Formats: sequence, C-alpha cells, structure tokens
Amino acid sequence: MPTVLCKFKDIDDFFGKYDKSGWDAISKKEKVGAKDKVKFSKVIGSGKQGLRKAFDQQVEESPIIAKYTAAIESIDKAIKAKAPIVSKMEEANHNIKIKMLYIKGLEDQAKQQKTDISKDENYKNQKSILKDMVKERQPILKSKKEYDSLQEKLKVANSACEKKKKEVATKVGVSVQSDGSKLIVYIGKRDEAAVKFLNS
Repeated sequence: MPTVLCKFKDIDDFFGKYDKSGWDAISKKEKVGAKDKVKFSKVIGSGKQGLRKAFDQQVEESPIIAKYTAAIESIDKAIKAKAPIVSKMEEANHNIKIKMLYIKGLEDQAKQQKTDISKDENYKNQKSILKDMVKERQPILKSKKEYDSLQEKLKVANSACEKKKKEVATKVGVSVQSDGSKLIVYIGKRDEAAVKFLNS
C-alpha cells in the first residue's frame, strides 16, 4: 500500500507547489536526491496537459456535476429548437418598420397637399395591414421572450455548474505517494503518473 507523502487541494495547487513546498514534504518522508527532483519535475512538467485532463475528467464524472451537465444540455437543446424564432422576429420587425415608414410617407404627403388622409382608401388599407402585422407578431414576441428566458437560464446554469465544479475539485484532491521504489501522483484514487527513484 503506497504511503501518502503530501496532499494538494486541487490540480492548480499541485502545479503551483509540487517542485517547491511539495518537494520539501516529499524529501522529509522519502529518501530522494537532486536527480530525483529533476526527473520528477520533468515528468510532471511534460505531463501537465494529461494530468489536468485526468483531473477535469474526474470532476466531470462526479454525480452532482453529471446532473448539472444534463440540465445544461436540456436547456441548450430547448434553445436550439427555438433558435429560428430569432430570424422570424427580425423579419417581422423589419416588415413592420417598412410598413410604418410607408404610412408616414402617405401622411406627410397628405399634409403637404392639405388633403384629408382619413378618406384615403389606400391609407386605410395600409393601416389595416399594419394592424394585422402587429397582431401576427404577438406569438413571435412570446416565443422570443421564452428564447431570451432560456438564454438567461443557461447562463445561470453554467455559472452554477462552474461554481460546483470548484467545490467538487477540492474533494477530488491530488496527492504524491510512494511505494518504496517510485513516486506516484494520485488524482483522487487513481494513479496518473509515476517516477522511479534514482536516489542520488
């Protein structure tokens, strides 16, 4: 059974201390020399990406994080399903704006010509069309609000998940252990790297 030489609260703590205070703790409990430190530092330095990936994977595998991830995926799926509403909303707004500009043009023309626009059949027809366009936009507005609400919900869920990951990360932990012939880096309960002693 390997002996625990030193512990770190998470992978960042490990990377920040393994060749400083971490090595001091190791050398107090195990017979290691300068060459052992060089070899250990080299192995850890070159394997940082893999160790971080292994640490992050254990965090992601946590049951509580899996629940957060499932919730995020569900929200994201709902957002993608409603995504077409964005272009529909833009199109509806554009068409209404064009219609309003056209109607204002008729009003300006009538004012300039000093005519009673309320008796203009084209004007009345265009106003009726605009009213229908605004009415038809209502369900689109409702869907757009739902879409915006989902976007905000996703933002909150992602933030909560990241916060929970930091909490879970401290429970995974990182440690350096020895079996008498080599130094072993454990992430959680899994050994992820090993360096054989040189003892010199």
